[in-house]
Amino acid sequence: MAGTTPRKKKILCLEGLWDNNLEQCLSVKPLIEIISKLNGIKFTHCPCNTVSEFQFHLYNFTSSKIASKYSILYLAFHGHSGRIVLSDQEQLNLEDLADLMGQSFRGWSVLLSCCSILCLGEKRIRNFIKQTEVGLVIGYRKAVDWGESISLDLIILDHLVNYSYLAPMRKRIETRYPDLIAATGLRFYEECQKRKRKRQHR
Repeated sequence: MAGTTPRKKKILCLEGLWDNNLEQCLSVKPLIEIISKLNGIKFTHCPCNTVSEFQFHLYNFTSSKIASKYSILYLAFHGHSGRIVLSDQEQLNLEDLADLMGQSFRGWSVLLSCCSILCLGEKRIRNFIKQTEVGLVIGYRKAVDWGESISLDLIILDHLVNYSYLAPMRKRIETRYPDLIAATGLRFYEECQKRKRKRQHR
């Protein structure tokens, strides 16, 4: 991509079960495989159907030697305002997620591919960023169509792998895919964004 500073970033994906069709099970794994092949990077994909599985995979990953080589967390689940909904209908709100993540993902980019998860007050999102110290949160404010969300996830992940800075990445996505952004309510929240704005207004 023109104007990028390539940094080969690995992806950790946790994904829930989308429906009960076990023979033709939908999954974002093929999408990550495309990103992997396009960019020559590795990824880890962990199916999570319960809160216990979610917690186990996070702990297992963060305590492993490979964790330091990753910088993108991709969470693909059903959801609604401020909540991840797992396959057994257990839920994790944004505060629960922050508690589970701790500060093991400091500086990471987090893609929350869940319907309407960021349809909530900005204060809660900022508190999540402050508590986890992640560098960037991206997610949707609307209930999203599977095809549209998968298309946009592919675009976002490819940009996250190839861009070092949010501003040019965000500008390129917003310029090229305004219809997808409008349909999904895509939002970006960066660490220290408020402090940057305050310095600019002084």
